[in-house]
Amino acid sequence: MIRFTTFSTSNGPTKYVMTKKDKNPFSFMLKIFVFALVGGVVAIGFYWYKFCTFKECYVLPDIEKWGQTGDFFGGVLNPFFTLVGLFFVIVTIQQNQQALKQNEIELQLSREELKKSSEALQSQVITAEKQRFETTFFQLLSLFNGVVRDLKLNNEIYGRNSIGHLHENLQKCIRRKMALEIESINTAYGDFYNQYGYMLASYFRNLYSIIKFVDNSELSDEEKKFYTNLVRAQLSKFELGSLFYNCLLDENAKFLHLVKKYDLLECLEDTTLADPAHRALFNSVSAGSHVSEVVKEPLQVTRRLD
Repeated sequence: MIRFTTFSTSNGPTKYVMTKKDKNPFSFMLKIFVFALVGGVVAIGFYWYKFCTFKECYVLPDIEKWGQTGDFFGGVLNPFFTLVGLFFVIVTIQQNQQALKQNEIELQLSREELKKSSEALQSQVITAEKQRFETTFFQLLSLFNGVVRDLKLNNEIYGRNSIGHLHENLQKCIRRKMALEIESINTAYGDFYNQYGYMLASYFRNLYSIIKFVDNSELSDEEKKFYTNLVRAQLSKFELGSLFYNCLLDENAKFLHLVKKYDLLECLEDTTLADPAHRALFNSVSAGSHVSEVVKEPLQVTRRLD
């Protein structure tokens, strides 16, 4: 017969170990029964030896002696069998208690197994969600890189090289405008976008979609930062410079919020800005604010504008 042995550890929950019982309760009850049977036989043998001989018995001929014989056996065997019956009751109660404890332990084990199954299922769901996210994320990233590869400037310059040339044109446009405030910078960027927006519109929409997809996911902040860092790693220094000026536009306030939230411009170089002083303007604009709300104070020119 199997029973459960419980023990607890200082570093973990209670453990349940199945071991064999040392004694079989039914064997013990059988021993009690044999003991009672032997006691009864001994009592009868004693009476027969004491009051009867092999040739005659003083009980059988005299009917009055039957009552005395019954009183003898009743006085001797009743307490004995009562004690035996009490042993049976005690053993039965112990077995019921053990059965209840075993059922309780088995119920606890079932609960723990159910909890583990639930945790495993939850882990599988999280893993599946993560896999779906990564599949979509890398598809979007592949689509974005495809958009970059398809960029073409004057049928001569392709891919990321075209972004580099476009950014140089943007810098020249801002410098010609002598743009030192956000509104003047946006005006210069608007003139530039009117000329080259057909190339950059799809580029910035795809980039924004990827960052927004990561931001809207159920990932932890640390995981979101990891995936946005992967996106940032795809961008050249000229792309970061173009993104910098693109985020200063009023209509790109949502993009600005994401760019600042995930530090997409952390590796921005001063050489990609029309003037390094423009960093202060960028830092003064908060997500959701309008450029007209930014204090219009001329910046100190840090280098000569061409």
